[in-house]
Amino acid sequence: MPFSHLWLFYRYFILGCTAITLFQCVLMANAPRAYFGVTLFWTKLLSSILIGLLFHFFRNNYLYFFYNLGYTQRMLYSRALAVDLVIWLIAIIITYQLS
Repeated sequence: MPFSHLWLFYRYFILGCTAITLFQCVLMANAPRAYFGVTLFWTKLLSSILIGLLFHFFRNNYLYFFYNLGYTQRMLYSRALAVDLVIWLIAIIITYQLS
């Protein structure tokens, strides 16, 4: 999957996912460290899945473009989730280093 196609799909999620990532970075910078990373990970994963479900149910007509390019739903959502988790991990590492 070319990055341009992935970006076209991920741009629908970027606002909500970035807001959750930044909120979690603020929480991590101001909270104690014990077992906090695991809680942040599961919160991020579940919120990303929820954003994907909201997109799937309310913006399903945008998927036809990607179907015509030969992509499946599973491929689109799994790669968008992977990109989101990589961005989240980088932001968490930077926040941890700065705090």
